[in-house]
Amino acid sequence: MSLLSRFFYRRPPDGLLELTDRIYVFDSCFSTEVLPEGLYQLYLHEISNELHEEFPESSFLAFNFQEGERRSQFSEILCEYDITVMDYPKQYEGCPLLPLSLVHHFLHLCESWLTLNNNQNVILLHCERGGWPILAFLLASILIYKKMHTGERKTLEIVYREAPKGLSQLLSPLNPYPSQLRYLQYISRRNLSEEWPPPERALSLDCLILRAIPNFDNKNGCRPIIRIYGRNLLSKDGLLTQMLYSTPRKGRNLRHYCQKQSDVIKIDIQCMVEGDAVLECLHLDVDSEREVMMFRIMFNTAFIRSNILILNCDNLDTLWDSKARFPKGFRAESPPGPKGSNGMQQPTPSNNRLRSSGSLSSGKGRVGGGSSIPPKKASLKPLHWVKVTRAMQGSLWADNQKQEDQSRAPEIDISELESLFSAATISDNTSKAGARRGSKINKPEKVQLVDLRRAYNCEIMLTKIKIPLPDMLVSCKFYFPQPL
Repeated sequence: MSLLSRFFYRRPPDGLLELTDRIYVFDSCFSTEVLPEGLYQLYLHEISNELHEEFPESSFLAFNFQEGERRSQFSEILCEYDITVMDYPKQYEGCPLLPLSLVHHFLHLCESWLTLNNNQNVILLHCERGGWPILAFLLASILIYKKMHTGERKTLEIVYREAPKGLSQLLSPLNPYPSQLRYLQYISRRNLSEEWPPPERALSLDCLILRAIPNFDNKNGCRPIIRIYGRNLLSKDGLLTQMLYSTPRKGRNLRHYCQKQSDVIKIDIQCMVEGDAVLECLHLDVDSEREVMMFRIMFNTAFIRSNILILNCDNLDTLWDSKARFPKGFRAESPPGPKGSNGMQQPTPSNNRLRSSGSLSSGKGRVGGGSSIPPKKASLKPLHWVKVTRAMQGSLWADNQKQEDQSRAPEIDISELESLFSAATISDNTSKAGARRGSKINKPEKVQLVDLRRAYNCEIMLTKIKIPLPDMLVSCKFYFPQPL
């Protein structure tokens, strides 16, 4: 059978590589070189002419993966040859993936197009500069969707081996394999249920727990910042994507964690996501105000079981050379958030004697038994405790151990603690806030010429250029590409 297939094998047109029957990929997508504008136009014209000569009875559908919404030169040239072109984005919030709804639309459209016109139609795949990672994922998706390959990891590795070695590292500062592998597993599950993709549902990310401390500074620790991107559920159509959460750069939320002091990091998030979401964890260097990406994950909430997200180091998109920064046994967890009237679970009181009467929505209920509302306690200052191994001399605990009855808990005056450690009063807060506002009037606003996400990506790329900074500046100023 293999001999007959080789005998009747029809070589694809020049400039194209065959993925499967009647699905071709432009070979320029596998190259690190950029064709000049004149040669690129000639390249597309020759391929389009040869396609019409090779398949005179066929109709053509081309998919182009690009950045932005402008009409590309690829689309303009192929439309001259009656080739339908559909443009897709080449990333989703910085991750070389597509939302699951777009992936389903792409795969369903490919399947439908190939069955039309007596199975004579042809599909072409093309990506703009830097779009190879998303194209590789979709090529693997086609093979999994058509059941031509089994094993998501093996299929993805086969596709990536078609490109020159090092192309992925050149185009993406992070290793996108884990998130792409996760979405390939979503695609392979379509045979397990009648409805695919499954209906989207909201997921509450209450907090993020990091078990083991990554090493991203000279103190063997990190200062984590969390950012979450996804669909804005409050927008008009619910399709707009934006940043849903970002850790404040000031306050107690931003802390430094060291491996010697603790082995668990818990970061409160309180963010609701639905559908496709991207979670980024970055390290902030306070001295230089520079951000370094620790890891990134993209997931779909419809496939999160029991509202629990547990990922080890192999499931995270990290920098290509940062595996050694994560200790053995590192895990990122997001336990389920509490649910209430909005779909978030809330704990119920354990005291069965408490009953409420009246309307809950109006807030006019009374506590059973006729008891009045207890007075509001004074708010205390937040204290960060450090565990000690023994009682310090002269402390309350040391005096309690000297007593004969050590089983009895020490007597503590709560009112005295409230007076000693109570938070500032309202008048003090307002005066301090006014002073702070007055001090910020003359403070010049810091202007960012380059977006922070683009800035740290550029910094990561510049570290791979092993030439002195003055030579790099001269090469960029006078456009000498040889040293670079």
